[in-house]
Amino acid sequence: RKPAKPQTLVGESDGKRYFATQLAFKDERVRRAEPKHIALVWDASGSAAAQNRVLPVLAAYFRTLKKPVKLSLLVVRNCTEPIRTITVAPGGFDALAAILKAEPHDGSSNFDDLPIPADADATILVTDGLVTDGKRSIHYQHTAPVVAINGANSADLPRLRRLVERTGGALVDATLASADAAVAPMLWDGWRIVGLSSLTAEKLVAPSLRVQAHRISI
Repeated sequence: RKPAKPQTLVGESDGKRYFATQLAFKDERVRRAEPKHIALVWDASGSAAAQNRVLPVLAAYFRTLKKPVKLSLLVVRNCTEPIRTITVAPGGFDALAAILKAEPHDGSSNFDDLPIPADADATILVTDGLVTDGKRSIHYQHTAPVVAINGANSADLPRLRRLVERTGGALVDATLASADAAVAPMLWDGWRIVGLSSLTAEKLVAPSLRVQAHRISI
């Protein structure tokens, strides 16, 4: 029961043996590189009508950028609309905010086709994760880390968490924190699990690939 020591539980069910363990781990934060090209995926479906909570978070984030950034806007409803490309200068978020505010929220959400530009080095996905059309999945094949921002009271946070952890991004819940506090995960990165292996166990699962409360759980 010493916090600094690995804590492990073992058990058996239907002839199969299981274990659960927690390892103390000190996370170390490093500043993320400032992106040069951001792909902004904007969920404009009917269920995402609470996206206005996200705008202060986006405004706070773009205030941290020191150089103009290229931005490719992908608006998603029952399909992904043609990409619009703009340049966002430091302190120039108002123009982008006006474009986002003008988008009506209607229809379903279909993430089967997300043509993220090849040179995008960061993706911001604004959605509640409630996919209601197509194959009911978020078909993200790019290598750029995903920052998912949710502003709705009801959301599929486990789906979004799996996506951002897989890509080395971050999950931001705009309903729980101030805009400045919500921006922190977008600016700082930390340790994460990139692979699991065992000499004897057949299946290893980590509930989170990130360090949670100074621990890694397997």
